[in-house]
Amino acid sequence: MNSRLSPQNSSPTEIPARLACWIIIASSMPGTQLNYTPAPPRSRRWIKRVSIFFVTASLGWSAYRYGPITWHAIQLRYWQWRCMNFTLPSDTIVYEEEPTAAANLIANQPTQYVPTMVWCHPNSRPPLNAACRKVPPLDNFAFAARTLIAPARAPIYFLHERQSPAGHRRLVTVTAGGSLTHLYNGPPRPILLWEGNYEVLIPSGLTTSDCEIAKYDEFNVGRTLWHAPQLRVYAGQPDPNDPAHFTIRYQMWGQEDVLDGRLNDDETITLSPRKPPVDPTK
Repeated sequence: MNSRLSPQNSSPTEIPARLACWIIIASSMPGTQLNYTPAPPRSRRWIKRVSIFFVTASLGWSAYRYGPITWHAIQLRYWQWRCMNFTLPSDTIVYEEEPTAAANLIANQPTQYVPTMVWCHPNSRPPLNAACRKVPPLDNFAFAARTLIAPARAPIYFLHERQSPAGHRRLVTVTAGGSLTHLYNGPPRPILLWEGNYEVLIPSGLTTSDCEIAKYDEFNVGRTLWHAPQLRVYAGQPDPNDPAHFTIRYQMWGQEDVLDGRLNDDETITLSPRKPPVDPTK
């Protein structure tokens, strides 16, 4: 060991001097220095608090002022999207007039079907109930849009987006109340095949906040019958190969046919049967 550093060879006065040197050297090393950030002035803290208050108040006022409008727009566009993409399987019955079949649908699937009154002649007996398929997206969309005309408990034969030949995107709804007679109390007389309503709706977009009804009109399939046909209608289907075309399959007296529907550029809907059923009693 180096005798110069040994405590035995050091005088009592040299040890405190050496310790003082080591303390001075250690305190001058960079790693031992502590730098404290000076406290911000009081004026800055008040500016920060006031800024937070005004930002919070602005957000609260915006939520109060525009929150309901924004929420309505979100609901409208969601249910509009659901309706424009709505389809049911092609074998789903959306309207049934045959009494036993209608009663079975209502009893066995109460969450899917509701009774609806068959449209009768004023001189007829109390009408029987038909079965009508529920369409929840249309019900919610009607509430959100506030402009949709949809008769209560009316069967919805078709609900989907269609595009006219000119490229106009529309939400098309075809509804009806069934055939015009059932249990007619009197001599046979001619009636229309079946009637209904259609609606062509201009959907809301980025520049429009609400929907707009482009066309609402009645239709009939232009043929006369003499007896109740006990109409059955299946869910209408969009044509994947023709954006303006759709089909509605139906039965009368057990005979099946198809209605061809088409959206025209003038916002009207054309419905035409391919081979209308024949009244077997004629």
